[in-house]
Amino acid sequence: MQAFSQDEDYYIRSYTVENGLPNNQVRCIAQDKTGFLWFSTWDGLCRFDGNEFRSYYHDPDDSLSLSNIDLHEVRIDKDNNIWIWAVQALCRYERSKDCFIRYNSKKNQKDSNYIVSDAIYSISTDNYGNLWALGNRGFEKFDHASRRFIHYPFVDDKGNILSPYNDGIVFDNLNNLWIVKKNQVVKCAIITDTYLKKNIVQPIKTYMFSLLEDRTIFNISYTFSIFNGRHGVWIMSNNGLFLLKPGDNTFIQYHNRIPRNEFSFKHPIIWSSFREGLFVYNPQTGKTFHPDPNMTQNVETYFIDRNGSIWFGSLHKKSQEGTGLNKIITTGKFFRHYLTPTLTKEKVAVFGLYKDKNRDIWVGTNNYNYLIRIHPDGTFEKGNFLTNQLAQLGGQPRTFLEDNHGGLWIGYINGVLFRYNYFRKTFERCYLKKIPHIQNKNDFSSCFKLLNLDKNGNVWTAGDKGFLHFNSLTLTVDFYKQIIDNGIYSMLNDKEGNQWIGMDKSQLMFKDKNNKQGIQTYHVPGQYNIEYIAEGDNHDLWLALLGGVSVALIS
Repeated sequence: MQAFSQDEDYYIRSYTVENGLPNNQVRCIAQDKTGFLWFSTWDGLCRFDGNEFRSYYHDPDDSLSLSNIDLHEVRIDKDNNIWIWAVQALCRYERSKDCFIRYNSKKNQKDSNYIVSDAIYSISTDNYGNLWALGNRGFEKFDHASRRFIHYPFVDDKGNILSPYNDGIVFDNLNNLWIVKKNQVVKCAIITDTYLKKNIVQPIKTYMFSLLEDRTIFNISYTFSIFNGRHGVWIMSNNGLFLLKPGDNTFIQYHNRIPRNEFSFKHPIIWSSFREGLFVYNPQTGKTFHPDPNMTQNVETYFIDRNGSIWFGSLHKKSQEGTGLNKIITTGKFFRHYLTPTLTKEKVAVFGLYKDKNRDIWVGTNNYNYLIRIHPDGTFEKGNFLTNQLAQLGGQPRTFLEDNHGGLWIGYINGVLFRYNYFRKTFERCYLKKIPHIQNKNDFSSCFKLLNLDKNGNVWTAGDKGFLHFNSLTLTVDFYKQIIDNGIYSMLNDKEGNQWIGMDKSQLMFKDKNNKQGIQTYHVPGQYNIEYIAEGDNHDLWLALLGGVSVALIS
């Protein structure tokens, strides 16, 4: 069984009717001995083999179909039988005939499908795998030897017949039977006298239980499990965690950390609350796994399968409709976290990342006068300290690019460009004042949001006001083009060494490698930004547009 930890990484995979579910409101989950998962929904039963869903529905003209469309609970007994409770009715899946056997009081008493109760309110299995059903006339236990139900009247200590109504039943880890209501929990004793052939269920004690019902959620069922621990009796529900301390008469909602070594068993236990989401407690480690509450709110049912995966079904808060079936898949320590406020004592907003030839990670942050470099061993250092004025002027470093002459280029969003010299271990700023014949240098103030390397190891850079070509050795500009009316969104240096620039308004600009000053502009159909340019295998360019994908032949 998987050991969950709060700091584990995970992702959530969702399944809906589009993937084969009969309905998006999943109410109960169970797993049989062969590994199949079974889901009861608002409109049918579903079996999942890990790849595909198979659904079963109610057919009013077929007595061998499910007894109703509105399914609530699904349970698996010790003989691997699948039992389904559907709106006061009970049925069993017959594997050999791929059909459903209905159980009710309208059958002849000699019929194996006969039960005493007219209506069923809940089903559960005890710790030995026996199926129990709570009905309007008491309890029904399925006897595996005779393949029939044995009736257990619900009586008080004076022998008076009690009539439960629409309550849930659950067995705790010590095999005690409990009846769960919204405001009470009743602990019961199962009494079997084989000599007198007398079977009864008798209430032992009633405890108060304040289920904090969310009045904004009306279309949800409640899920319960009960465990005995060192500090009392625990109720895990889909509306919170509750504890009954020894000597008390009321289950109180519990918000603290569960004490270490509280339980003698090792398997994880799960509960949820409508607002705080899911919780999974691991008795072996004493740790609680709590996924993002925003992704696990309004849970109706949950389940941990034998592989340790967490499954749950939930409702939309506003529409009250089911969200489908969700699976939480943990990935262990898949992510390592750097530069968190705990480590840096500062809040770091990251806008650029680059892994260089030395396997160092360069990090561009917002509103700080330095760059951060993370080394392969996990240590990090700050470098390239700017004046506060220059840091504020440049904004955040967005782009990084290594050239062929031992340099790393760093482009800031607002017109600041540096080159880091690996040999000298120094930063050199590239000044636009070296560009001749430009009347207003501010026209290139947003020119360093894109960086591109040509075949000679020199650098093309582009932004909202134009593009430039830098010599990587001299850090001088040998070509520039100002663009006033179009923003630049993408660049590509093709296999022949030609430069392509994607702009807004579906403008594609071409700079021939053999023509130092010549520029050609093409118009792609539409009025879209050209967000990305990729070169194909057949002398063609693929253009990613906000309005779709276009292909341009460049031969």
